[in-house]
Amino acid sequence: MFKEFFEINPNRIIKKIQLPNTSDHITIIDNIYLDPEKVTWLANNFDYSGFRKNGQFKRYIGERARVSIFQDALMREMYLNSDLSLPISTFQPIDTLFTRFRMDYIDDMDARQFVPHVDNDSIVSGVLYLSKENEFKYGGTAFYKHIPSEIYKLPYHPDKKIMGMMRDQNLDPMKKSEYIQFIKNLMYTDLNILFKYQGYTGIPESNSCWDLLYITKPKYNSLLIFPAMIFHSPVIYAPEQRIIDRLTQNLFLRVR
Repeated sequence: MFKEFFEINPNRIIKKIQLPNTSDHITIIDNIYLDPEKVTWLANNFDYSGFRKNGQFKRYIGERARVSIFQDALMREMYLNSDLSLPISTFQPIDTLFTRFRMDYIDDMDARQFVPHVDNDSIVSGVLYLSKENEFKYGGTAFYKHIPSEIYKLPYHPDKKIMGMMRDQNLDPMKKSEYIQFIKNLMYTDLNILFKYQGYTGIPESNSCWDLLYITKPKYNSLLIFPAMIFHSPVIYAPEQRIIDRLTQNLFLRVR
């Protein structure tokens, strides 16, 4: 049931965009679903309260609904539009995950909740916008370089450079938990500069810690695909946007 809602549009439009001053690109696939209205209707009719992440800080702006419908076609789109040498069978099946940003939670966010982050458990990430442009037209998804370290993308496992940086912080590169701590240390370098963005989510401009490389605009029925270990963040920065919830479908290519 509902599987037919997610049929891929044969006339979808694929665009690749090079991130400035990097060796990586992102991919945007417009008109990805054949009938996006059905998907939006479905996403709007789930109960999101059962998968709310209050987390380690205050209330989190995002609520999620997970459905046991495997996204084989979208997984193939993500795989074919990424520079991967591993066979597709290497990756876990992708289930259906919707995320709704509750704008009425935004003032309760901790600064650590809107710094750029990486999806350290994934190889490729995808964001499929399900909010109409006339409803949600500001912000998007932004990509950054961490200025103090000059890192915009982290390796899935520590490489020689990262190992050296970790040892300088008395962290063991062989321990996954300490690699995660190293990533957090980068993310939380200088939280004081983020207070000016309180009341929004993400960083809409470059500052002394983060260089804004590129920001995509939210477009209905458009799938954004990018390497999961690039620093990124959803960005909502227009006061008038705070009255509208942001709805997306989120996808992750993860190794089995």
